[in-house]
Amino acid sequence: MTGSQDAYTRDGAIALAEEFGLDAGVFSQCLDEQVHLPRIEQLARAASRAGVQSTPTLVVDGVQVESTAEAVIEAATAGTPQ
Repeated sequence: MTGSQDAYTRDGAIALAEEFGLDAGVFSQCLDEQVHLPRIEQLARAASRAGVQSTPTLVVDGVQVESTAEAVIEAATAGTPQ
């Protein structure tokens, strides 16, 4: 899989999309046309207002959990009999 820093470039994003089986031409066109950019910016502003500072960030029972999937699972199951 493409290194995580490479994914932050246009070429890296396209390579990653190809690795996941997406059509590189269609994906490139989507990037170039920025069709989804307004929605992404809207979601980024909402996340910022909510105090989100990193990914992944999830809210579990009203508590923000910023960490790994394991931390999210632990937060979701805290106090739950196993």
